Amino acid sequence: MLHNKEQTTSQYLNDLFVYFQRLHPREIDLDLARLISVLDALNAPHLCLPPTIHVAGTNGKGSTISYLRGIFEAAGLRVHVYTSPHLIHYNERIRLSGTLITDEQLVHYLSRVQQANSDAELTFFEAMTAAAFLAFHKNEADVLLLETGLGGRLDATNVIENPLACVLTPVSLDHQDFLGQTVSEIAQEKAGIIKHKVPVFMAKQTIEAHQVFIDKAKKMDSEIFSNPESWYLTQINEEAFQLIFEGASYQFSRPQLAGMHQVQNASLAAVVALSLKDKLPVSVSDIQRGLITAEWPGRLQSVTEGKLSVSGVEIWIDGAHNAHGFQVLSDFIEEKQRQQLKEIVMVVAMLKNRDPKLFFQFFGKVAERFIFVQMPEKERFHASETLAYYTQKSAQIADIEELGTIFQNKLLFGSRIFITGSLYLVGSVLDINNTVIV
Repeated sequence: MLHNKEQTTSQYLNDLFVYFQRLHPREIDLDLARLISVLDALNAPHLCLPPTIHVAGTNGKGSTISYLRGIFEAAGLRVHVYTSPHLIHYNERIRLSGTLITDEQLVHYLSRVQQANSDAELTFFEAMTAAAFLAFHKNEADVLLLETGLGGRLDATNVIENPLACVLTPVSLDHQDFLGQTVSEIAQEKAGIIKHKVPVFMAKQTIEAHQVFIDKAKKMDSEIFSNPESWYLTQINEEAFQLIFEGASYQFSRPQLAGMHQVQNASLAAVVALSLKDKLPVSVSDIQRGLITAEWPGRLQSVTEGKLSVSGVEIWIDGAHNAHGFQVLSDFIEEKQRQQLKEIVMVVAMLKNRDPKLFFQFFGKVAERFIFVQMPEKERFHASETLAYYTQKSAQIADIEELGTIFQNKLLFGSRIFITGSLYLVGSVLDINNTVIV
């Protein structure tokens, strides 16, 4: 595909996205061979990366990475980041020394991937990962924070060979069609990122996942730092938490990210930073600053400004879409209701590979009313009528563009609204709200 000189950079970038989406295999088979072939043709940039912290898990990966980024940047280090999915723009997936990759840079690196691939089958995530590795190789940094996409063992990011550390956030049931039907089977896939004699940092897990990770770390002769064996939390309140690690006690302010689970994510990041401080110099004050300044859009995010913000209406956005995410959101709603009782309104859209029955087990009795959103790509989502079938509560069906007007309805004054069920819904809502992600 040639770059037409009359095209703008954004138009050409969109053409590249469309091109790579056409190359997507008819069926996703998790296999590293396609990507390795492309990377070899690009002179193996994945083997020439900055010191890398590889992060896998079901929930909490993005938040943990945001804390690590905040900590290392507070220490003055240059930080590359690779995460997925994006909420509004593809550029959100790649940060070069703390700054989102530009359209021009993305065009440059994706074009090189296109040339190296020669029209062979390649998933979109594999193409983005190859472009990211090129960008990370060509732009210097002190550390790379690398998030897996799907699973771990056969995830495109797992072509790296010698990470500085492996981090495992909580594992639960998700993507069972690819990763396995039990938590133990899914943990086996996540454990695939553990490398020989590379330290492993593990968040608090279910008994099944915990044992899988312990066994794999022992097999790989890797030191493992786990919660609660290696560190634990005490004296958690609304303002602060205390972390006990390697015989020392650390007092940190609560992160600004909402939810009790964020204390767990923050403590995991703090332990990683403390353990690696000889290789990535940080101070306790750097950790404190990093934890309280970290941002992670779309996860228990309060909407207080923008087109959707309404005086007298409390609005929260959260991308919960699996059992663990629903539990976290449910706990947060319970906490907010204890502080001040309000009518709960749920604004919902769900992809077809998600279980509406599970969602309503968590929120069917919690919410007083539902608004089911009709998304533009209707074929990918449960029909709003299907979701409405699961509740006898007051329900409304609306296009996403109508939400601003709906929120201004006097009947919603004083209510607490949660927009949830899909990260695609969250991204679209943030876009409509004119929220800028930097």
